[in-house]
Amino acid sequence: MSFTFRLTYWCLYGCFRIGFLFSGYNLFSEEAQYWLWSKHPDWAYYSKPPLIAWVNLITSSIFGNHELVIRLTALAFGAATLYMLYKVSLLLFDDELLASLATMILSIMPYFMLASTFLTTDSLLLFFWVSTFYFFLKALQFNTLRYWLLTGLSFGLGCLSKQAMLFFLLFLLVPFFLRGGKRYLAGQALVLMLVLAFNLPQVWWNYHHNWIMQRHLMQLAGAGTEMETSHTAKNLAELFGGFILMNSPFFLLLLLRVLSFRFRPFPAADKQKLTLLFIPTIGSLLLFSCVALVKRVEVNWYNIGCLLLPIGIAYLIVQEKRFGQARIAFCLTGACWLFFLYPMLQDYTGLSRIVPVRHDGLKRLAGWQQLGQRVRQLSTKHATLAPFQITSVDYQVTSLLAFYSGNTNVRCICEAKKYNQFVIWSATGWPRIPQNTIFVTDRADLPTHLHLHYDLVEAQQMPVNYRKQTLYTYTIYVLRAKPESSYTLSKPKSF
Repeated sequence: MSFTFRLTYWCLYGCFRIGFLFSGYNLFSEEAQYWLWSKHPDWAYYSKPPLIAWVNLITSSIFGNHELVIRLTALAFGAATLYMLYKVSLLLFDDELLASLATMILSIMPYFMLASTFLTTDSLLLFFWVSTFYFFLKALQFNTLRYWLLTGLSFGLGCLSKQAMLFFLLFLLVPFFLRGGKRYLAGQALVLMLVLAFNLPQVWWNYHHNWIMQRHLMQLAGAGTEMETSHTAKNLAELFGGFILMNSPFFLLLLLRVLSFRFRPFPAADKQKLTLLFIPTIGSLLLFSCVALVKRVEVNWYNIGCLLLPIGIAYLIVQEKRFGQARIAFCLTGACWLFFLYPMLQDYTGLSRIVPVRHDGLKRLAGWQQLGQRVRQLSTKHATLAPFQITSVDYQVTSLLAFYSGNTNVRCICEAKKYNQFVIWSATGWPRIPQNTIFVTDRADLPTHLHLHYDLVEAQQMPVNYRKQTLYTYTIYVLRAKPESSYTLSKPKSF
């Protein structure tokens, strides 16, 4: 693969990524949720460790609360992840062409594109996973305190990003299978102590919150769910179908070929390195296959199992001179991303007749800024009733409203049995003593029982339009609390 092709690729890639930053799409609901968490710094949250909130706290404190700041943070972590994968590839195979090609392949993989476009826990996890792997390889090579310490610190920060980082413990078992592996025991012990130290605050927080994070993870894993054969077959099909999708179907033939590396005439030393790369792939697929027996597995749960595969694919391409096949895979995957991230191209080309708007994955990013502005306008219009509390019927909508209205005094009306951060903050359900409220809902009518405790001041309907279609209509109610209402409307369930 020529230098000209690689240079052209990175120039087009940069324009492609920067163009999306200014395309006008609003935040993804998870991005808004993690931003809202940053306004309440803590040692852990109901479903995730605290680092995503701390990162948002730092960036918003320095640069302000802007969409562009959040998206650039995701892009920065993505760029750092690409750099570290380049370093890992170079360390393993000492081939600049292979390392450059592996970086290019990762850059276009769906799981990486999503994690480097939207700031989620996966954005942090992928970076710390590949960084920890790099420092671990250096520690095995030199066995010095410096690299074992860097491995432990990176591992610990990864644990503060997402619980899936604990899968890296599989790599710590590798020295036991190496000749003279006992010389690494001190370094392994140091890494484990650092990981424990990083996790202790989370454990302490969960202990004081009735282990809500662990119970949330057990619920996600399907604990207490009975196995149904019909669902199991579907779940397994989605698991492996999602794995193919996340690694781009156009790279599938190359991926299958490299996964059968044991039967290829590769050098024995290279086969050992490829085995090391596929440990997280095999481990994550086996684990989540067990989960799929009882529950549907989300595609982003096994991102770490995919992260090192681009190195193996690049190795195969270089060894077998499959550059033409690689170019075709790049072009087809890139075309799909172009139509996905720039849906207006579907309208111009007529593809929207085949892929209707209801299947557009970006429709969830439309309308929130306008809705937040409308809420802010109503707050200004009825300033004599301020301060308002903003209330919605969904924790994701509530988080988005907090960001776009600029009012973080929010509550969520949802089922108390459903885990979300508002349960921890005791901000789920209507307040015990009603406050002047702006209530946003996609339901047509105001619940009748609210008239006992609130006076309706104003109601406005706002349709959310996207690609010339109305996705949904929200109603914004301005509610004034009646002075005599001093009792609980509904008590939030405590955990």
